[in-house]
Amino acid sequence: MKTILHVITGGPGRGGAEGVLLRLVRESRSDLRHVVFTLRPMPAYLDDFRALGVELRSLDVQHVGAFARGFGELLREVRRLNPAVIQTWMYHSDFIFGLIGKLLGIPVVWNVRQSDCSRKNLGPRTWLTAKADAWLSPFVPEAIINCSSSSIGLHRQFGYAGRFVHIPNGFGAAVPADPGGERAALRHELSLGGGDFVFGLVARFHPVKDHRALVEAFSRVHETLPAARLVMAGVGVARDNPEFDAICRGADADALRPLGFRSDVERLYRMFDVFVLCSAWGEGFSNVVAEAMLQRTPCIVTDVGDAAEIVADTGWVVPAGDVEALAAAMRAAAQSSPEELARRGEAARQRVLAHYSIDKMVRDYRRVWDSAMAPRS
Repeated sequence: MKTILHVITGGPGRGGAEGVLLRLVRESRSDLRHVVFTLRPMPAYLDDFRALGVELRSLDVQHVGAFARGFGELLREVRRLNPAVIQTWMYHSDFIFGLIGKLLGIPVVWNVRQSDCSRKNLGPRTWLTAKADAWLSPFVPEAIINCSSSSIGLHRQFGYAGRFVHIPNGFGAAVPADPGGERAALRHELSLGGGDFVFGLVARFHPVKDHRALVEAFSRVHETLPAARLVMAGVGVARDNPEFDAICRGADADALRPLGFRSDVERLYRMFDVFVLCSAWGEGFSNVVAEAMLQRTPCIVTDVGDAAEIVADTGWVVPAGDVEALAAAMRAAAQSSPEELARRGEAARQRVLAHYSIDKMVRDYRRVWDSAMAPRS
């Protein structure tokens, strides 16, 4: 059985790339052995990978001295694993294990996912790493996988060369709508009334997600639609985070439900009337949009990355950073009839199943891996 060694940045919370990796491993493990290294600890996914019989090994590269001292042992471990392909995920993994793969003669496939390569938004260290990757890109990877068509063009402008392969993120079929009356139960748990219209967002607290714009737009909507409510979940999305709390102070506190990190996001998607993604930049392929659509929840998105392409005509698309346009779309959604929202929700689900299936994603990854292995065969 051939081994695929995955190397991903990792970190706290449940990120989009990590979720894609989990689904990819789950759906392709019948005849492939998967091993996962993480540059930083990835505790939120430990149980998920262990349930698949896959252990996560954290290299803890933030402690540079320890990583350097253990580098020789790491090379021996990679040789022992003898992977057919090293599949790296995101800039730092691409750089470190791209060079390791070259050193050991193991084919490497990169995965890049950003849709903003500016020094300001990446930060100087990540920007320098991305620049180094761009310089290495013609020589190191056998292929560069990108889940976002807009991101491919961006990286080519940034200096990347080599063979890009567009593989959108893939998703499995959704569970039946509202199993066991979860929608009503969760609304009761969150003190939401039956007549409330619930907008929702699942995203970590970070400037890229632009929670400030969402809260401001929602406040404008709530002035004329008092039954509107805004439920937000994600790491740092809680009142005990001073930065998050500061952006909520001008809003009606009773209309906001900040939940912090939640592991039951599928339940949340089913409970929302409309999902809102208001990112200001940095999105490639937004997993949360497709996940919400799969649960028959129509979406409002800003035109960042591939969000508009994912939603198409099933939802609403507004310019990034335009608070008034976002508020207008939220009003339009809240004033839609239940039948119209149900129609959009079902169309959204069918779009994901038709264009972004897990089976297609797995086939496309395997095709790239097979091609990368070919020179060694």
